[in-house]
Amino acid sequence: MRTLTFNSMNYDLIEPKEPASANEAFLLLHGLPGQFSTNLDLGFMLAAKKSLPCFFPYAQGLGRSPGKPSLINHIEKLSEFLDFLKAEHGKDRFHLIGHSWGGFMAVNIWRKHPDAFKTVTLMAPLLEMPPNDAVRARIDSLAEVNNKIQGYDVDVETMIQESELMGGHFLPMNQVVELKELGFKARILHGNQDEVIPVEHSQNFAQVFEGDVDVIAYDDNHYLVDRVQLHDRLLDGGFYGL
Repeated sequence: MRTLTFNSMNYDLIEPKEPASANEAFLLLHGLPGQFSTNLDLGFMLAAKKSLPCFFPYAQGLGRSPGKPSLINHIEKLSEFLDFLKAEHGKDRFHLIGHSWGGFMAVNIWRKHPDAFKTVTLMAPLLEMPPNDAVRARIDSLAEVNNKIQGYDVDVETMIQESELMGGHFLPMNQVVELKELGFKARILHGNQDEVIPVEHSQNFAQVFEGDVDVIAYDDNHYLVDRVQLHDRLLDGGFYGL
């Protein structure tokens, strides 16, 4: 594994010895906070089993990249990152995987670059708006604990304002309809014991797509602690076409 930098954003790269494709790769987007939910084990497993490199970009100010966290800026930076991966690493077709807040980021980056992604997997994604007090409590908790750690610089008021600007992490129905019109297809892995983001949120989202979004609910919580089962489900069938 190598840790590299693009435009003040650090990213990890896990590479197979013999890639199965010259231009394909996995792009994995972490949840909050970035330090604790990187899902690096998935990268090692996918690189070994599917023989594709795995890229892990880390949002600024959340433990792995310097700077202040910004929801809006991170989406813009991910767009730039896609261009960089093509120019620097020769990759222009991606299998997109996003966990929790990273699932929200995955949907937004797909909206901007639908042709760049061959498959989409969302894991317990943040797709519906939590109550305002829940958003505030989550960010307050993140700031209180993690701002004591080098690499974290969470500005609560800024993140709250951005959250409200973006609908509190909610995808408005017009954006969901836009996703459908653009041909969005995905599978969602979601623990039915999730107390952070109930599995019903994913099921409600999937109903709009009339079969193009498949929700796979199984026994686990929001943090996907049953890694053996998660690995098996990620590898299940010929989803990636490899």
